Amino acid sequence: MEKLEINLTPELVKRMDEVVELLGLDSKEELVRCAIRRYVDRYLIIA
Repeated sequence: MEKLEINLTPELVKRMDEVVELLGLDSKEELVRCAIRRYVDRYLIIA
């Protein structure tokens, strides 16, 4: 598995923390996984 590293602004990290708390998730990593999964599911074209 490849590792992708990105840099986020402090404001975005703070907002992510707020969203994690509002949604009752365990971590920012879980939020990112959920967002990526939703994006892939939304745009996946099944042939």
